[in-house]
Amino acid sequence: MRFTPFLIGPLAPPVGPSFTLTIASSVYAPNIRALAIAAGWDEEELLVVNITAPIVGALNLGSTPFPGGVTLNIGASSTILGRRGAAGRTGAYHGTAGGPALTTRVFVTVNNAGEIAGGGGGGGMGATVGIQVEERSRSVVGGNGGAGAGLELGGTTQMSAQSGVDSGPRQWSYSSITFASGWAEGGDGGDGGGLGEAGAQGTGGSFGGDVSSYSRSEWGFGAAAGAAVDGNSYVTWQSAGTRRGALIN
Repeated sequence: MRFTPFLIGPLAPPVGPSFTLTIASSVYAPNIRALAIAAGWDEEELLVVNITAPIVGALNLGSTPFPGGVTLNIGASSTILGRRGAAGRTGAYHGTAGGPALTTRVFVTVNNAGEIAGGGGGGGMGATVGIQVEERSRSVVGGNGGAGAGLELGGTTQMSAQSGVDSGPRQWSYSSITFASGWAEGGDGGDGGGLGEAGAQGTGGSFGGDVSSYSRSEWGFGAAAGAAVDGNSYVTWQSAGTRRGALIN
């Protein structure tokens, strides 16, 4: 007969038959099952995963059950972190969503003394504004959005959220006789979201002066943040710790 262990601290030893796998170095998307088997786990005992590494990116426990169960202990100096969302830019106006920190479709007990944080969403690009003054056309390209906070795909260095780019105004004067002039300002890019936060939408820009006609391109939407946990219904929280982002599914 197997007994579910009771943990009284972030790295407390389990009670009953178990195998312990320690993740001590920062890593992106580790295959916990494969690592445990390579380290000698018999694929039947309770698997206890102690995370003491500074950063573990995009941790996915998969959907194949662990016969003896799995317990995840996250140390006080460790962070489970999602991929950052990309910024909106020319050709791809909208930001992209951040990635989840922890994904599971297997039942797991989590004792979190550290942090679990989804990646921030990317900010949208600002609009490009075009004007026509005295039959002359000019345009100002909108600013790029900012990338969200989190990890680059495959990386283990935590990146801060980026600010969107301010397009800035431009002005043109066309005639020394009529003094006709006009100005346009492209939209500002939206800021990237912090950990567990959505990115901001770009702005539409503006124009003024002796403008006979104008155009305005699409501007980008800010994207959603990655979830702290995708598969929360599978998680038994022994200690919630710090969680940034939604708890879904």
